[in-house]
Amino acid sequence: MTPKPTIIHDTECYRNYVLFGFLNVDTGNIRQIEIIGENAKLSDEDRAVLTGIFEQYRVISFNGARYDMMILGAALKGSTCSQMKDVSDCIIQTNIPVWQLGIDAPRADHVDLFEVAPGMASLKIYGGRLHCRRMQDLPIHEAASIAPEQRELLRTYNTNDLTTTKDLWDHLQPQLDLREQMSKVYGIDLRSKSDAQIAEAVIVKEVGKSLGEAVQRPEVPGGRGREQRGEGLHQRVAQADRFAAGAAASDQNEVAQDGDVLQRRDLVSAMRTARTFHAGVVGVDHRALQTAEDSVGRLCCLNA
Repeated sequence: MTPKPTIIHDTECYRNYVLFGFLNVDTGNIRQIEIIGENAKLSDEDRAVLTGIFEQYRVISFNGARYDMMILGAALKGSTCSQMKDVSDCIIQTNIPVWQLGIDAPRADHVDLFEVAPGMASLKIYGGRLHCRRMQDLPIHEAASIAPEQRELLRTYNTNDLTTTKDLWDHLQPQLDLREQMSKVYGIDLRSKSDAQIAEAVIVKEVGKSLGEAVQRPEVPGGRGREQRGEGLHQRVAQADRFAAGAAASDQNEVAQDGDVLQRRDLVSAMRTARTFHAGVVGVDHRALQTAEDSVGRLCCLNA
């Protein structure tokens, strides 16, 4: 089967202006579809163009599954510019899960680079890391109404975002190729998933295959819980408490000729075994308090 040609997509959304941009990877051609006016909707001609794009191309986006495809879905559903802006604000400001929006994303061969790219950064930051030719922030505040003379500025900005997404897509080809191969092996679409999400999806698929039934996420009741400390954790807490008590009771310290305060030797062994503790969602872990060998004899600070 011949793979579909690839097209990059990005959206700009304002109360009275919406812009859908597409960059053809093979030809470099850019097509931009505009909806102008608060009560304006997608025209029948532009609706046919969008439908054709989703049927004929593999669509690449950055955070498109959560944002761009939702705005496109609203446009194809018949929403006005103002209504699409309401959807945009809801997504950005409330962090609502997309399935709660009640909007169907267009049926498309879609790959979202957001989870594939390492770390959690914006498209602009990735562009900087890749030394893209141009970096540009949103030139007009998101709450503004767009005047006719400002539309060209947004077209240029959209073009730059399309180009940056294309550069990121090029850079991530090894990771995307691996996801493409694994998707074929396991029969699930892994192309838009992070490494951890791939591991979860594959494990769930293989465990379900072994059990002969689909594996479901367990329902965990809400409420309060109490941490149960293990014996090792109790010992380390006691060590840290002894060190803190000794430090607090220390009212006499040696002072070196250079003015530095010297650590009392009876606290050195306690400091070597002291631990700091970090409470987490799933429990408590301990981490060694690192002390450099050349500073064991110095007390930098014991003030609470």
